[in-house]
Formats: sequence, C-alpha cells, structure tokens
Amino acid sequence: MNMIKECKSKKFKEYVLEDLNTGTRAVIVPERGGILSSFSLNSKEFIYFDEENFYGDDRPRCGMPILFPCCGRTEEEKYTVSGKEYPMPIHGIAHTSAWSVKEFKSEEKTSITIELASNEESKKYYPFDFKVTFTYELQGNKLTLNQIYKNEGQVPMPFGFGFHPYFNISGLENVELQVNAKGALNFMTGAVEPFENPVKMPIMPESHGLFMGAEKKIISRDKVLGNQIQVEFDDHYGIMMLWSLREKNFLCIEPWNDMPNALNTGAKNLLNPGEELKSTMSITIGIEN
Repeated sequence: MNMIKECKSKKFKEYVLEDLNTGTRAVIVPERGGILSSFSLNSKEFIYFDEENFYGDDRPRCGMPILFPCCGRTEEEKYTVSGKEYPMPIHGIAHTSAWSVKEFKSEEKTSITIELASNEESKKYYPFDFKVTFTYELQGNKLTLNQIYKNEGQVPMPFGFGFHPYFNISGLENVELQVNAKGALNFMTGAVEPFENPVKMPIMPESHGLFMGAEKKIISRDKVLGNQIQVEFDDHYGIMMLWSLREKNFLCIEPWNDMPNALNTGAKNLLNPGEELKSTMSITIGIEN
C-alpha cells in the first residue's frame, strides 16, 4: 500500500511519500530547494539532517540538495555570458530556490512532481529562460528521481546538474564503498589514477574523493550501522564526488554531470531553444544483518 500526505513542519510544507508494505518513507520539501530531507526504512533514518541549518537562512547542508545549473564552485563565484559578468553561488541556484508542486500520485508508485522555472530573481545569477521538472517516485526500498531540463528561451543554454545527498554514517572508518569508475583524481597532481575496491576514504578534517568516468552505481556499506546505500545513475553522470567532515557523521555521495567551473571553461550540456534533456538517478536503501 502506498500513500502521500501533506504536513507542516516548523517552517515549510512537507510531502511525505510512504510505501507501507516495505516500511519506507521519503520526505520532500519543495519550498526548501525541492530537497529530500528524509529517507527511512522501518523508522531507521539514512539521510543526515541538521535542523539548525535546514530551518536557517544559509544554503542547505543536509538532506539532498539539488545542483543546477552547475556543480561545485565557479572561479571566484562568477562567470560571463555575452560579455556580462554574473555571480554564481556554489552548486548553483536550485538548492536555495522555492520549487512549486505540479502533481502527486499514490498508485503503484507514490510520486510527487515539482518544478523550478526561471524568474526575475534567478536571472540575477543565470540569465536564461528554463524549466526544471523533477518527479520523485517511491517504490519499495528505491527512490527514483526523474529529471527534465528544458530551455524555454531563444538562445542556447549551457548548464550542468547533479545531487549532493548527505548520508548518515557511524564514522568514516566504518564505511566501505564499491565504485565503478575509470579512475580517481589526484588533487595534488591533477592526474586521474587507478584505484582499488573497496574504497576507504582517508580520515581527515575534511575528506574528499573525486572519481572520473563513473558508471552505473556506487554502493556504500556501514559495518557498524548495517546501512547499505546504492546510488544509481544514467550515462549523463560521469563524475562521482565523495565528501565528509570529521566532526560530522555524514558522507556525501554526489553524482555530478559536469566539473566545477564548467560555466567558465565550457559546460558539458548546451540546449538549443525548445530542447530538453531527460535524466534519472535513484537511491536504494537496505539494512544488513
């Protein structure tokens, strides 16, 4: 049995998707950047949530922020379009914008469709006419995000996209990852180097890993919590960013479509007027005995 319900949190209206047969529950908050704020199985929470940050005024640093029209930082947080300079915050503008709800269903799959369209505020940062449509679908232990990026303007539109999910962990030392990728970026030399599975992240105040030529999926296992997380993605995603802070019990597993600063160096995607790009990614959660 599937169901969806609306409820009010401290500050935002939330939409709760539930699969009662498997005990999964996902919470979507359109007003807060269209973010996924919770994904649980039998009341066990897999998404890291920071209440102070989430209900504050800063960009979201918990849940699953949406990255658009760029991933990472642009150089000096600015770029140029047709000779005019524009600011661009880290990871773009979607995760700090209010999305609108278009429809929700509770049938074989429980789903909600949300939309972000260009407006006067967005054009202060990104001077293009666009519409981004996301459908979150919950079925069993799997949450799928179907995406449509559309150029609604009269000029070609460069952009990148991705996701920044924060997952609960017991500690980075307890996490092993299976990564399908061509190589790992050496941040010191800039070279893409071979790596071995399972991947163990280095224990540092701030830990990073960037994998190039990422394919299909990445699997994370926490030996203490028993959590298993599988992030799957289509061919539009070729970059996998891993990030963690030692004083916080989270690991970000981030599928990216493009590199940081791509709006300055040449974005991977360029949609002509009226064109759209469709993509999909999913998260499957489980508990190992």
